[in-house]
Amino acid sequence: DDVLLDDLHLPAGHVLGLAIAVRLYLLLVDRGVTGHSALLPGKGSWQGIKQGLVFYTSFTRTTPPRYYAHHPVWAPVYLVWWLLLLAQLVPGLLLEFARLRGTFGLSSDVVLGWHLAPFAWLVMFTVLHVVSVFLNDLKGDGSDASGMINGHRTFDVGETDGGKPVTPPSVSLGDIGQWSPPDRK
Repeated sequence: DDVLLDDLHLPAGHVLGLAIAVRLYLLLVDRGVTGHSALLPGKGSWQGIKQGLVFYTSFTRTTPPRYYAHHPVWAPVYLVWWLLLLAQLVPGLLLEFARLRGTFGLSSDVVLGWHLAPFAWLVMFTVLHVVSVFLNDLKGDGSDASGMINGHRTFDVGETDGGKPVTPPSVSLGDIGQWSPPDRK
């Protein structure tokens, strides 16, 4: 039991702590998809959130929203995810360092309860996230999960000027780095 704690759990917690520190840094300094603004609903995201919720509550009978980087429904959930991980990390550090725990007059049992409380939520979010990724890949125009699994990603490019549908291009992992710009006429 101590082997699992000492050899796996504690080092994993330290790696998680570093990941949270990097993520907090990116939340504060980045203006792109890793910054805080990407995790908070903006003007343009409410329609996507509504469409995503309809997609899930209709049991995938509608079309999922199109999105770049963060799914509109899940973007705010990612913020909650990182807050839950932080809520898991702080009591974990208090459990590891008895002197710090003693400074605040906290017992191990109380802190252990705080450490375990976010766990069920994290498991629930993980399961829902995996299910939603596969549902979006199955029913959507993109192929994010397929791209991660088999190395082939498709992109929906819409229609041409003539109104004829365009076959979405497919890019394999073997083609990466082999691209050259098209000839300009």
